[in-house]
Amino acid sequence: VIMRTMLDRPAAYWGVRVLSEITGKAIGTVSNVKSFLKDRAWIEEYPHGFQLRNIKELLYTWAKDYHQKDSLRFEYYSLDSIAELERRIAEWSKTHDNSALLGSFSAAARYAPTVRYKKVDVYVEQQAYNEFIRDLELKPVESGGNVVITIPHDETPCMFFREVNGDYITSPVQTVIDLLGNAGRGEEAADAIILKEFEQ
Repeated sequence: VIMRTMLDRPAAYWGVRVLSEITGKAIGTVSNVKSFLKDRAWIEEYPHGFQLRNIKELLYTWAKDYHQKDSLRFEYYSLDSIAELERRIAEWSKTHDNSALLGSFSAAARYAPTVRYKKVDVYVEQQAYNEFIRDLELKPVESGGNVVITIPHDETPCMFFREVNGDYITSPVQTVIDLLGNAGRGEEAADAIILKEFEQ
């Protein structure tokens, strides 16, 4: 949570007390995170606070250690085109408390479109899952589907989501982490987001 809060405002200057108040985490916990980042040269200290640096290296390292083992992933098939399906997901999410967020390549296309993709990636909250499947008329498949649904094991993947042209998408941080875990052209798409969102 602390790291995601800082990366949501990558150019900001932070203090331990401020981060503790924003995140609700103990000052000792925030101090430990600060020490962790400092040891790896991922922050620079100034008289008025500390600031993130080497963000690309930070995100690549995080992605390597990030595991979705506690998340559930399911593959489905829809008769809709990718564009139509994403439009329907956005409409559904608006009326269901933002319970579905486009992720991975679907989110990347909204941040920095660089890679074509043939599957819709979507995070769906556990309590909304069955309704989502029913309303979007998705058919379960073993392979060859065009929709991949992830049910997150906690709220962190869905923190700091963005709305872009009416579509609800995962944060730049979560999108990059997910893309870097993709064996396809994920790194190319991730680098484009890092360049746009974190290295300006």
